[in-house]
Order: sequence, then structure tokens, then C-alpha cells
Amino acid sequence: MIEHSPTCARVFKRYDPSCARCQELSQGAPAREGWGQLKREAEAREARWLREHNCQTAHCGPVCTYGDW
Repeated sequence: MIEHSPTCARVFKRYDPSCARCQELSQGAPAREGWGQLKREAEAREARWLREHNCQTAHCGPVCTYGDW
């Protein structure tokens, strides 16, 4: 894929017509996965860890604080 030019003036979906990557995007090229996707994956991973925690096998005390960070 082509990268945005160093002088690209794109702001959100207002593409810069002089930038090759903006031209690709305006013609329907898919956007790259970025920070938003990484954040959703991290949140899903954390939720899975919390669901899979077992106090008996982890030998938690009377009050489990697993995941309270």
C-alpha cells in the first residue's frame, strides 16, 4: 500500500487530492486497522482474562482482587 505523502493535509475523511494514499482511499481502498482495532482487541483480551479467572485454582483469599489494577 502507498503511504500518505509528508505534505498530506488530510483531516478525517477530507482527503488531500495531491496525496496518492488519499486518492486510493477516495476510490474505495480499505482503511488500515489502527489504534481503534488494537484497543478493542486489548479490551476483549482483558475481559477474557477476567472471565477465565478461577479463585479456587488461583488460591485467592476471602476477597478476590484479581483484575483490580
